Amino acid sequence: MFDIVASPVDENYPGVEIHATVMANIIQGSFMQDPSTIRTIASLLVLVVVAALLSMFLKPFIALPLILLCGIGYFLYAFGLFGQGINLEIVRPSLGLLGAFVFSLIYKYITEEKDKK
Repeated sequence: MFDIVASPVDENYPGVEIHATVMANIIQGSFMQDPSTIRTIASLLVLVVVAALLSMFLKPFIALPLILLCGIGYFLYAFGLFGQGINLEIVRPSLGLLGAFVFSLIYKYITEEKDKK
């Protein structure tokens, strides 16, 4: 009666329900699956290359919204796979998008300053 815990579902959730859900998942064999390493690396590589190309060939004010749209699209893709039981990473690809954008801008700034001199 006093096994009330906070969970993602509700602030006051019976702890026995969590145990029952875990047992049902074990009995049914319905676990979250991690994608293959190749799929993870490929998705990260594609996102970083797209972000780098967009930021190298477009102006930053045009490239940034497009990169954000790529990030949102990837998030929706990962969310769709989560509904199918596949746990696709979100943080590293998002950081990859941001890193590729920033490093491309720094590279463009350095090379343009060198050309001006």
